Amino acid sequence: MSKSYLNMIVIFLYQSESQPYLIKKVGIPTDENNRVMLSSQIVALNKNLILDPKIKLSLINILYDLGQKEIALAELKNLEKSDPENPDILNAIAYVYFGLGDRQNYMNYLNKITHIDPWNAAIYLELGVLAKQDKDYINMNLMKDKILSFAENNLISKIAADSLTVTP
Repeated sequence: MSKSYLNMIVIFLYQSESQPYLIKKVGIPTDENNRVMLSSQIVALNKNLILDPKIKLSLINILYDLGQKEIALAELKNLEKSDPENPDILNAIAYVYFGLGDRQNYMNYLNKITHIDPWNAAIYLELGVLAKQDKDYINMNLMKDKILSFAENNLISKIAADSLTVTP
């Protein structure tokens, strides 16, 4: 991740007190009022960014939130190269594609997640909803049946049973 993007994130963190977990996790020093110390942020981010992929993923999500979707996608694709079977990274990439309006790549990444995490009912629910929107009732029912086969007594299964149906 280039320094200019890091600087953008640092300024965002400095201006926003809504990121205390990330600030604490990265180890950025704060003053007695819990305001981050800007001069030390860049050093802390540069030092820790490469070491902890979860922090890097969180920072990339901030880039997305700042409207830098294409940059976030490029950074996520680089992260995917180092850990291609990480469902958190794949889910983040899917989310960016959704935000960019690229439905096909969104669905492709959701499907990748199902191969890595075949018990992720939330992903099957999303795929079922997409199939329903496409009037692909066969795949919609397959997704619903999959969810109900292993998650029959939870909230997602109840949503699937209610929403993945076709009313004549």
